[in-house]
Amino acid sequence: MKITKLEVIKLSQPYGEGQRWKFAGGKVELWNVVLVRLTAEDGTTGLGEIGDGHFIPDVAEALAKFCSRMLSDLSVFDTNLLYDRLYKAGHFWGRRGLAIGVISGIETACWDIQGKLLGQPVYRLLGGACRTKIRAYASGGMEQSDAALAEELKRHVDAGFTAVKVRGGYPEPVRDEHVMAVARRAVGEKIEVAIDAGQGYVPRPWSIKRAIEAVRRLAPYQPMWLEEPVRTDDVAGYAEVRAAAGFPIAGGENLTGLVEARDLIDHKALDIIQADITHAGGIGETRRIADYARAHGLAWAPHVFRSGVGFMAHLHLCTAQPNAMIFEYSRQAALRDELVLQMPRFEEGCLHPVDQPGLGVHLPDELLEQFAYRPGTEQWFAVEGFRE
Repeated sequence: MKITKLEVIKLSQPYGEGQRWKFAGGKVELWNVVLVRLTAEDGTTGLGEIGDGHFIPDVAEALAKFCSRMLSDLSVFDTNLLYDRLYKAGHFWGRRGLAIGVISGIETACWDIQGKLLGQPVYRLLGGACRTKIRAYASGGMEQSDAALAEELKRHVDAGFTAVKVRGGYPEPVRDEHVMAVARRAVGEKIEVAIDAGQGYVPRPWSIKRAIEAVRRLAPYQPMWLEEPVRTDDVAGYAEVRAAAGFPIAGGENLTGLVEARDLIDHKALDIIQADITHAGGIGETRRIADYARAHGLAWAPHVFRSGVGFMAHLHLCTAQPNAMIFEYSRQAALRDELVLQMPRFEEGCLHPVDQPGLGVHLPDELLEQFAYRPGTEQWFAVEGFRE
């Protein structure tokens, strides 16, 4: 079943006042979604997502269209060959970053078509369900005032979540300690609380000394994990911070491909790896990362902060992957429910898999107008923070 057509669909969703994504590095007023739609020779279509497309939609589109010329002889079932071909084609220009994100979108769309052709949900194509449900955490914690943050977290607990995540990464770790104290008072001792320092996104990341100060300040509050305590590519720094921490260190949401994940795992830099399907190379490559982590006794807890297409791709792989730890359920989601055919049931803190063929996603024509792409909305965080 050959691939006959590749389309790129760009969408934009402005955030409402209470939805804006806020963190130590700035805020996001509008979310861009870049989807790949593949068509097989019988007319069956599938969707995938280029996570990096949020930041530079037009560049993602151009690169995906360039890559389309390498697909004409491939079947939608040739996902390993597809990844290998596109990876090696970019040897001089694309072994990291956006080039891998583009592969992510194309490869994921193939899995969606496979499931539709076979009448099976993607998790069954990945070896079947390892679980009937997966625990989810409420990913939010972006309110800036103590009262608003406490109120937000209580809403998540009232909704049934047994774990939440808050945002930290402030220039002085004492502020992160304060955020954790507010969170712990708001949700009590039985609810797990993760904190995301997001040092891959701030203009001046913590030094290793400061990151170690942060873990020492946070330890009394027993975080579920501290996420991204150092800049994205500082493997040695991650390892040093992990060795100093008495609780789990998580990271890797921005890594692309097993070749990057391997360094973090081999150097004992993480307890939990957060590879994202829409960024790391698609479902197949993310599974290879999760399997490598599993072989080293580590958990996979994916970064899930994209549209409904990325959301469902992660749910299928989490259903099939033995070392999937917990699912990120964004409370600032853009274009999630609109793209999902049947939202998975959320009950007692867990998401339940959906048995729709493929990923269980669609792209209604009315969304193309309702969320028409807004040119000139490329994202660059914290511009003012680079000059003191």
